[in-house]
Amino acid sequence: MKLDLSPTSWGRVIAVTVAGTAFFIAVAFFVDSFNFPYLSPEAVWRAQMTDLMLPLVLGGSFLFFLMWKIRQLAIAQRDLSVIAATDSLTAVLNRGAFSMLVEAYLEETRKQEQPRSGALLIIDADHFKLINDRLGH
Repeated sequence: MKLDLSPTSWGRVIAVTVAGTAFFIAVAFFVDSFNFPYLSPEAVWRAQMTDLMLPLVLGGSFLFFLMWKIRQLAIAQRDLSVIAATDSLTAVLNRGAFSMLVEAYLEETRKQEQPRSGALLIIDADHFKLINDRLGH
């Protein structure tokens, strides 16, 4: 099973939250470890619990919230790019998105060592609604 780490997936939220929290805990233990030789065994235990619980509660919550918001922004950006590239009535690519897609395909074809031959005909009719009302449907 492959873990989905795309910007819109929960896998990324969970992975960053777990890895970041583990990093925060490791840093807390490292920084506090210089004090351990000077503390009593009871104080060392209390310091270790603090080094574990504080990053776990605060860091984990913060990272989860941050990654959740980033995920929401990625979903909104994806939805907005679909809305910007398609016609709302027909759900077909609009002129700008279609032109970009055709240019990308043509550029990819130009880069091939043995380009394939073919033809592409694009008709851009002004006042298409009048044509469609008279001849279409």
